[in-house]
Amino acid sequence: MSSKMLVLPLLAVLVGVGCSDAATTSAPRAIDPTAVRADRTARKPEKYVAIGTSLSMGWASNGVYAGSQHTAWPALLAFAALQPMSLPLIQSPGCTSPIIAPLGAGVRLSGESIAGSVVCADNVQGVTLPTQDVGIAGALAVDAVQATPESKGASAPWYFRVLPPGTTQLTAALAQQPTILTVEFGGNEVLNATSGLLAPGVTVVPLPGFTVPYDALLDGLAGTRAKVVLVGLPVDGRHLASLRQGAEIWADRAEFAALNVDVSNDCENNQNYINVSQKSLTMVFTAAFTSKNGLPNPVYSCTDIPGAVRRA
Repeated sequence: MSSKMLVLPLLAVLVGVGCSDAATTSAPRAIDPTAVRADRTARKPEKYVAIGTSLSMGWASNGVYAGSQHTAWPALLAFAALQPMSLPLIQSPGCTSPIIAPLGAGVRLSGESIAGSVVCADNVQGVTLPTQDVGIAGALAVDAVQATPESKGASAPWYFRVLPPGTTQLTAALAQQPTILTVEFGGNEVLNATSGLLAPGVTVVPLPGFTVPYDALLDGLAGTRAKVVLVGLPVDGRHLASLRQGAEIWADRAEFAALNVDVSNDCENNQNYINVSQKSLTMVFTAAFTSKNGLPNPVYSCTDIPGAVRRA
């Protein structure tokens, strides 16, 4: 039997069912609003906790404080979902203190030089650790299961502003009995490779150094029966926002000239990928110094530098 032959009998059945329903339909049932409210209140409230790196923490402009923490993506996600989320808010001028505009001035929110900051302000009054955002700047996957504020010490004082003494990101998250978790790691393991040099153990963490602690982290979260969202990296590193081709630098030469940076002719039609989050900032800061001291403009070159290693 062809499909066309099935159409009419099927339509007849549908019409028959429709007519039968029409003849026997009873009056609409009233919905008891109290029953609906009771059903809603019986549900267990969700508890969202974010684990991760500087992206989850709200690190911005080489520092962190309450102003940037409120704009971290977990905080914005909770805001969009109309769900309150506690944050380890840090008082101004931050820990470390962020660089402020204009960048050419080379000054941080604390008044310190752009060269570095030793300031680490306390948490905002009323903050109780741990909060629902335990993301920490510079964290590797292994840090999430091993690093405590005491083990990091002065090298990363912001750990003391996020984690209670003796806790790791994993134990601090588990203590809150979350029902939803986001896990964001992997960026810091490969960040230094954006210099253009791939050197395991030098510019990148060897793969087992990531997968073993990452699996341990996920195993630790499995017992919570919470819903876990894994936040990853682009498969193709060339899609990272911080990487731009030399030709793009050339296209922006007028903007760089306004900042006293001369873009080299070797950038024209250049297909090399450049980590602009490092090099462009370095060029602008250098230009601020040379301009102030009557020195020639620095030259932004897009050629390869074989063997060069930059540490972020």
